[in-house]
Amino acid sequence: MNYSAWVLEEHDDTREMYAPLLERRGFDVIAFGTTAQLFCQRSHRPDVVILDAWTAQRLELPVAARVPLDRTLVTSTSLRQIDLWRRLGAAHVLLKPVAGELFQGLVCDLARARYPGDGPMRVLVIEDEDEIREEIAEALRDAGHLVETASDGRAALAVLSERKKELPELILLDLLMPDMDGQRFRARQLADARLAAIPTLVLTALPIDPGMRRALGETAVLRKPFDLDALLAAVIEMGQPAHAGKRCACGREYDEESWRTLRLIGEADNGRGAGERLELRLCECKSTLAWELGRHARSVPILRSVKPSEPP
Repeated sequence: MNYSAWVLEEHDDTREMYAPLLERRGFDVIAFGTTAQLFCQRSHRPDVVILDAWTAQRLELPVAARVPLDRTLVTSTSLRQIDLWRRLGAAHVLLKPVAGELFQGLVCDLARARYPGDGPMRVLVIEDEDEIREEIAEALRDAGHLVETASDGRAALAVLSERKKELPELILLDLLMPDMDGQRFRARQLADARLAAIPTLVLTALPIDPGMRRALGETAVLRKPFDLDALLAAVIEMGQPAHAGKRCACGREYDEESWRTLRLIGEADNGRGAGERLELRLCECKSTLAWELGRHARSVPILRSVKPSEPP
């Protein structure tokens, strides 16, 4: 799914900086500069608005009355302007110059708030094999997610210690790694209240017995080797709120009844005998979707590498 972003900014170099940053994260960008009057004439409202306060003021645009402030990020060089837009109710207000990583993270947060479970996520990939790590990171970035990587558990803890506010929303964790392996990292993660709540998807070829499953905090597991489509579907699934329907990137939405009409390409039980299962089905656009059915608060899906079978 592509998200729409409007940029109201009269400076060419700033507009040209914002557009590629947003496009890489899956946004369709419309930028308004000296023709910003058109901004307030459009009846359609975007998912996210990036608004330069001085541009709006100089052109005397009735922006505050026309934009969805709850999904607007305002930038300004003036502390007075920042205070004004905060009082008006803008979702985020940043002092220029804007740091690219913070800017992307906040815009993605606004998209995720509008479409829970479908928006870009901040993902930390912990994997010691360079080729696998970069392949996963590239696939996630191509899907619009914000990705950081670490080569082992100790490096990952260093990354997380630097993130006081912008913690990842999902961790992909390999188990067999040098220095600090995935099990030791997971133990440290679960012992830290700040990190324990971050959803974690374990990536491993190891057999997961009940004892290891408990040690890992009963989190989801994706078997190696895995198909990237299955991985991306699992990432989307883990971002879905409980009991939500399923929305494909192509825009099609499915409830439980319409979901069952799609072609089943894989299924896995979570191994706990509680009735949960995760299904992989093929959307009408041929994208792979995952949906965990019968989930409860402590479900533990064991996801297997599944590739679509050839149609009959």
